[in-house]
Amino acid sequence: MKPGDLIKWRDYTTDQTFVGLFIRRMSRARGERPNPAWADIVVLCAGKELKWSSWQCEVISGRC
Repeated sequence: MKPGDLIKWRDYTTDQTFVGLFIRRMSRARGERPNPAWADIVVLCAGKELKWSSWQCEVISGRC
């Protein structure tokens, strides 16, 4: 996964699929710490920066 990739994430608890733009991996240098939901990446989705679990994501379109 590279910054700019379009990725898909599925929430199996609500049966919803979300699509977002991969921004970056979380960094301890930025003061970002892994949370209980296993989030390790930051994604732009619906105009918000969200934290997702990379191992649950699928790249659907690479950057140009």
